Amino acid sequence: MPIRFDHPELLLLGLLALPLAWIGWRALRAAEGLRKATILLLRAAVVLLLAGLLASPRVERSHDDLTVIGVLDISGSVRRFASLPDAPEQAGRGAISQLRWWFREATRDKRPDDRFGMVVFDGRAAVVATPTRGSWPDEDIDLAMIEGTNIAEAIRLAMAMFPPNTGRRLVLATDGNETAGDALAAAREAAGMAGAGFGSGGAAASGAPAALNDRLMRVNPSRLLGVPIDVLPLAYRVESDTQIARVEAPSAGRPGQIVPLRVVIESLQPATGWITLRREGAIVDLSPDEDEFRRRVDVPAGTSVHTLAAALGDTPINRFEAVFEPDDAADLLPENNRAEAFIASPGTGAALLVRGSAVGEPDPFEAALREASIPLEVVSPGRVPREMLTLQAYDVIILQNVGAWEIDPPVQETIARSVNDFGTGLIMLGGENAFGAGGWNGTPVEAILPVELDLPRSLRLTEAALVIVLDKSGSMARPVAGARRSQQEIANEGTAWAIESLQPDSQVGVVVFDSFSQTRVPLGPNTNPRETAERVRSISPGGGTHIGPALRRAQDMLRTANVRRKYIVLLTDGQSEMPEDLRALAAELSAEGISLSTIAVGDDADHGLLRDMATIGGGQFYPVLNPNTLPAVMVDSVRVVNRPLIKEATFQPVVVGPGAALTQGMDRAPALHGLVLTSFREDPRVTVEMVTPEEEPLLTHWQAGLGRVAAFASDAHGEWSRDWVGWSEAESFWAQLTRLVTRSPLSREFEFDARIDDGRLTITLDATSASRMGMDQLVVTGTVYGPDGRSREIRLRQVAPGRYAAAIDAPQSGHSVIALMPRRGQEALAPIIGAASQATGVEYRRYRSNIDLLRRVADETGGRLLEAADPRGADLFDREGLPPSVSLLPVWRELLWLLLGLVLLDVTARRLAWDRDTIARAISAAVARVRHPRERTREVRTTLASLKERGREVEQTVEREGAAFSKLTGDSRLRTREEVLAQRAREQGTDAASQQARREAALDQLAGRRDGGTSDSAAQAAPTSGHARRQGEARSGGHAEPERGDDEAPGTMRDLLKIKKRLRGE
Repeated sequence: MPIRFDHPELLLLGLLALPLAWIGWRALRAAEGLRKATILLLRAAVVLLLAGLLASPRVERSHDDLTVIGVLDISGSVRRFASLPDAPEQAGRGAISQLRWWFREATRDKRPDDRFGMVVFDGRAAVVATPTRGSWPDEDIDLAMIEGTNIAEAIRLAMAMFPPNTGRRLVLATDGNETAGDALAAAREAAGMAGAGFGSGGAAASGAPAALNDRLMRVNPSRLLGVPIDVLPLAYRVESDTQIARVEAPSAGRPGQIVPLRVVIESLQPATGWITLRREGAIVDLSPDEDEFRRRVDVPAGTSVHTLAAALGDTPINRFEAVFEPDDAADLLPENNRAEAFIASPGTGAALLVRGSAVGEPDPFEAALREASIPLEVVSPGRVPREMLTLQAYDVIILQNVGAWEIDPPVQETIARSVNDFGTGLIMLGGENAFGAGGWNGTPVEAILPVELDLPRSLRLTEAALVIVLDKSGSMARPVAGARRSQQEIANEGTAWAIESLQPDSQVGVVVFDSFSQTRVPLGPNTNPRETAERVRSISPGGGTHIGPALRRAQDMLRTANVRRKYIVLLTDGQSEMPEDLRALAAELSAEGISLSTIAVGDDADHGLLRDMATIGGGQFYPVLNPNTLPAVMVDSVRVVNRPLIKEATFQPVVVGPGAALTQGMDRAPALHGLVLTSFREDPRVTVEMVTPEEEPLLTHWQAGLGRVAAFASDAHGEWSRDWVGWSEAESFWAQLTRLVTRSPLSREFEFDARIDDGRLTITLDATSASRMGMDQLVVTGTVYGPDGRSREIRLRQVAPGRYAAAIDAPQSGHSVIALMPRRGQEALAPIIGAASQATGVEYRRYRSNIDLLRRVADETGGRLLEAADPRGADLFDREGLPPSVSLLPVWRELLWLLLGLVLLDVTARRLAWDRDTIARAISAAVARVRHPRERTREVRTTLASLKERGREVEQTVEREGAAFSKLTGDSRLRTREEVLAQRAREQGTDAASQQARREAALDQLAGRRDGGTSDSAAQAAPTSGHARRQGEARSGGHAEPERGDDEAPGTMRDLLKIKKRLRGE
């Protein structure tokens, strides 16, 4: 069994055994020769074994099992164009169905111990079947994740799936048109993990350092031989198409400037059509002298450039989109007929006023900003831009009495990131739906506010308890149109949001029901809302609908709550069993002071009944026809629990400190009549401008990342600030507050350029100051916000005088927004914001399969090119030419025990005095004690046989003597064996002392009779026998027995027989 060492160089430590042996030989001069040699050998063995342990030994073991993993391309180009030839039974089916059939046929020859798994990929890779010995599930391979084709990620994911101790093979089915990653590099990793590959692969091709390869060889030799990748090419060729390859535009310009735009079109054949241009979604008139706003173009075969002109807007970033509309319906790919370009126009952006539903007209705050000539756009909460790029058109966002349930969580996240990473300003104005009363607890926006939404512990009062009664019947499993989630999942998410929006001291419980009810979350303080929310998110549907028992359970829970206000929120999508009892139950709840609100989801719910229950129960009825709005409705339905956070009382604002420009004259401000209670954030960066007389926060602001955020706890629309309406200083105050947090103007000292080519985003920054002095050695950091909503930190390196650049992967289609923050030493310069776009439909921009890449992947790994027409002939589980799997098992535990034994022997040999003779005697004694079992068995059998033979001789002697004495006495009867045994048992029943006394008396009597007389003891013993008594009775004329036993034998014979019996019995 071969042994390998992870660190063979440590075996050289075994050479230390030589000097140690020499030193030991000199130290043991006086020792006897055998003892000296034994001690030295043990010591050398300990040193050698210790060196072997340090070298990490492993035993090599081969395996014949084989694992094959399919890597299947399900991207848009494969779906649209790929087709397997010569598969008539699959004719008319899509490419994914054909590939499912191919793999099913190709894996039919799998051995029982072999495994098969599957990875599918487009722009992202996913595991649909882990390697298994049984049949693999192939129903779930038709997924749609993100646009693009990332072969490298799929190969690496498949490599990570291989189980240990098995042969390995990948089967890659793709068209080879990758839009992200490097498939060839991933293939070289698979083939050259340990420095040996096939064909042109191997250590050199892999680029792995030799030391790393040697290390991998020592750790796992199965990786030395690499993993072959068999390739199933999905070949196609598009014959007719026209596409916009890109839109070229200057990187920056001034607001209102007319800039040129170059639209680059590539076409496989001559074509005609129209070009439409949009800026920020609005159509740009390309033909002002004509009735048509589009431009007519003739497109030749090949590449052509068409120049347009457009004016820049006053937003920081201008987004232009060009769209080509061909006249010919033969254009196969409308997905690639559009492209975007971005032009930065540094300047002042507008203010975005998000006005809550409770704010009416007229709005004093809006009027104040317009009076101050601040560019302003007013939208409802549902119209807040969802894209980061669109949000960059605004330098400040104002949330006026907006509840968290009115803005979707992804949009909340975008707002928070725009403030943190792009410097956008934010103001939250109070009202009954703002701050903690509006459920902003636990949201991304809360983290950037200058106040804490949880009240100080001294002010917390548990005044309300809430139980949410949630339907989990089977009908809740219905999918929601426009979403990849079920009604149950959306209801769970909405309930989780509602719980997370409540204060920690609020009492919350959750009851779920189908045909039966159960308590999902016991009623108690909301101290860990995230854990409670996760428990709610795991609710799964199934069963009927029976509302009554669930409401009874919630009623029992609230009866034990020692609070002033009690609420139940019921959510259901169906018709309940026994509905006739529910109105009476709602009245009973109302009589006990429990408010009941109801939410009806979908058309199948009993809207009439649920509306009546809410009316009778003193709550609200919420009809929800679009389940996607359910989370917002759930949060809205429970906001009444946060009502204690609102303080409606008249107070005079108190200006803190000597007074800044913002609060000049505010010490004379009219009274306010209410506010939302918050608490101070313990952070030295927070500036407190105004408080209430009770020192509650009223106006605070701070720096949150790159942006500035302000919080005004009272309102600005006139309900609590009605005395401010008409006050001369109010408009100035609102305008100054808005300017305080507005993002600084973008830099004009730099020229910014960002482009995406072949999945790589390249960012370039050039200094444009007049002197250009001091523009070197800047520190330029920034953030890239990708199409998937994820942000990445970047740092630009100086590549030339005044020029800085960076490049990162950008595989996804869509636009990336870039924010840069240059610094000169400790001085922060003006920020730069830009964008770049990866054209949509990037995988549709290649008109043929990349067979050359697939052939190189196979060559690099020693794989094969498979035939699509013959899945059985692929022989996926054929071992021929496939290196066997070899695993290395560590043996250090076994060697450690051996080392311990050798150390004990070494200590024993040195501490105990012994020589050759001592050892010889000890061995002889041990051999004498430990003899062969068969020899001892023969001795035992011989002894037993001798004893049995001796017993038979004694019995024969007794019988002969008994017969002789019978002739002398005239008694011919002999006792049977049973009688003898019975007599023996009786005699053994006596105690040992009596037996000894009788034995001595019998011997004395026998000795006296043989001498011709009777001793006194014999004379005394004789009458005790039964025979003597009967003799006496005969002499006295008594009647004798007709039969006599042995005890009746006369004289010496009788005594002799007694002695023999007693001796035999003992």
